[in-house]
Amino acid sequence: MQKIRSLIQQAADVFRPRPSATVREALGGMVGFLTEYAQTIEGSAPVWTVIMNAFDDMVQQFGNDYYAEYADNFAKNLASALAGKPIDSRPVSASAVDVLPMSSPLHPYRYVIVLGCSESQLPAIPHETGLLDDGERLDLSRFLTSQGKTLEAWNVLSGTVERRSGQEPLWFNGVVASATQQLSMTYPKSLRNAAQACSPYISQWETGTSDTSEIIGASKRAVPTVETEYRPLDRELAYRLFTRPDYAHRVYRTHGADPSISTRVFNASVSAIETYYRNPYEYFLKYGLKVNVANAFAFDAALEGTFYHAVLEHAVNAWIERHKNERDLNGLPPQPTATGMQELIADYSRLDRGCNQWTVLDEDPRMEVLRSSNRMRMIHRQLVDTLMDFAVDAAAQREALSSAQTMLTPTCVEQVFGNVGGTTGAWQSPYSGEQLIGRARDKEIPVALRINGKVDRIDTVIRDTNISRESAGIVVLDYKSSARTLFGKPSRNDGGRASNVYYGHELQLFTYASAARHNSGMPVAGMFFLPIKPSATIRERIALNNQYNMLPSADDGSTSLFDEPSDDSSAQNMRIRNVWRGFDMPNSGVLIGESDETGIGIEQLSAEEFRGIADYVHGKIVGACQNILDGKLPVRPYRSLVDGRDGLAYSDVADIMAWDVLNSNIFEVEPAVTLLELKEAALHMNNSSEGGKA
Repeated sequence: MQKIRSLIQQAADVFRPRPSATVREALGGMVGFLTEYAQTIEGSAPVWTVIMNAFDDMVQQFGNDYYAEYADNFAKNLASALAGKPIDSRPVSASAVDVLPMSSPLHPYRYVIVLGCSESQLPAIPHETGLLDDGERLDLSRFLTSQGKTLEAWNVLSGTVERRSGQEPLWFNGVVASATQQLSMTYPKSLRNAAQACSPYISQWETGTSDTSEIIGASKRAVPTVETEYRPLDRELAYRLFTRPDYAHRVYRTHGADPSISTRVFNASVSAIETYYRNPYEYFLKYGLKVNVANAFAFDAALEGTFYHAVLEHAVNAWIERHKNERDLNGLPPQPTATGMQELIADYSRLDRGCNQWTVLDEDPRMEVLRSSNRMRMIHRQLVDTLMDFAVDAAAQREALSSAQTMLTPTCVEQVFGNVGGTTGAWQSPYSGEQLIGRARDKEIPVALRINGKVDRIDTVIRDTNISRESAGIVVLDYKSSARTLFGKPSRNDGGRASNVYYGHELQLFTYASAARHNSGMPVAGMFFLPIKPSATIRERIALNNQYNMLPSADDGSTSLFDEPSDDSSAQNMRIRNVWRGFDMPNSGVLIGESDETGIGIEQLSAEEFRGIADYVHGKIVGACQNILDGKLPVRPYRSLVDGRDGLAYSDVADIMAWDVLNSNIFEVEPAVTLLELKEAALHMNNSSEGGKA
């Protein structure tokens, strides 16, 4: 500690910052002194590390304020910062890549890139914000100063318009001074369809009229522009990146077959093709370069969805196996009841089901976190409660359909088509036999297209009327963690509700329905998203009996789901606390047939219209795959005119494209498309023989 005090005293004697110097500049001078001086002191590395950490903290808090305002309290503040630093701590890495707002404290960097240097963004015009106006801030600051709390007083004043208007030039100068080798500044040519000009800060600097030359230094650096010319990926490189050997044809290659015969395969999931239509370059990053985002572990939405899917898969499959041979006196199959499904959900959601019994831990070992603490056990309980409510809601929907003489009976779950994770599914891909064209060694080479996917659930539909009882086909169900719309309810105001399918953002349901029809030989009577958790806007109470008998919870209480004990020792009585109509059937999908006999008001497609749109979706998938092999992978995220969403909103790799999106013209603007327009586009595609048949 004595060595630290000695270094601080010598630094204070050497450096007498000018009145206009900021805290950042004053500390920068001290760092320069210490960098040279510390090298002459044996064993000074730990001391150096501690001081650098303390300086980091002070710059973080006060870096752009004037040092003179803190001079009287500098020693006290530094001592406080030093007291909180362990001797073995390390300073912020000087080799890091940081993405920061301009107001953030900066360390010296070799390269600094400043984005958004347009006249509409820099300088910004501050205004009063927060609960206090500027007059109240001044009064509060004076009171705090009178109480000897000068640090708190300056923090209050930092929010005034005057102080913030003076801070931006300091921030800009700090950014400029932080670049030790190269500084690059750029701005978009247009923003929200308005032309942009260069910030006056940069214009004055470039013309030599800036009054900040003292801080900027003598070297003048060029302002780069964003490259707008797109160059496709080399076709042979695309061929090598996105195809793999077709091992099914290995025997033919060993007998001197023509190498031009398709011996490579393009294997992709439907969701991957949707990624392409969201932004082709993101597809290149994820599936070509295999860029994976290394996120810290968290029980996030993806893991939550895995829990729901896994439990429902096993619970519904267990119900199917238990009742597959049962029929009532009228020869009709049984339908799941809320009580029966809740019993199975309670069983399969347990984390310890006994020796050699499946649990969600087999699906993903990270599920172990659900029993790591009382808090995580409560989260586990909430997950299971959601599935319990889902079972009640499903029963309510079956009851509504029964009133229209329509029955839905689960038939199969998790049907895989194509090759998923190296395992070939029991179903054949509806795209088997489709050929793409790749290029390698200056030759056109046929490539087999294999699209894979997994259908969450298929139900059989039986319509039982007073006249006849017949199977109407199958219904394809795709689980979603929250509510999702396909086309929405039929209405006079279409609102562009077919846009997602038209532009390739929603390809799964039609592809799954095509696979189901192709492999089962049965007509598709409908397809729906099945939300496990509804959106808050569609929750509503339904008239159902709230009492359901359930199995006891585990001894450790990890799935304690029950509010009240029951007289029956083998069961407990659970009150459903949150019952809703989560499956908003009219919004979630479509029926396929000549008329909506359910009376619920669901969108209806004729069998011919369904086949036409399915063929259109087929064409979108084949077209995307051929574009990928042709190297057409530009930074081209979509932007919807229906809801304002764009292809970067939920991207894991958006930061990689931050430089490119400075040019707002890169967005693929998508106007609204009505359902009628989608049907006409499908008819036109089929008439022109584009896309093939599903």
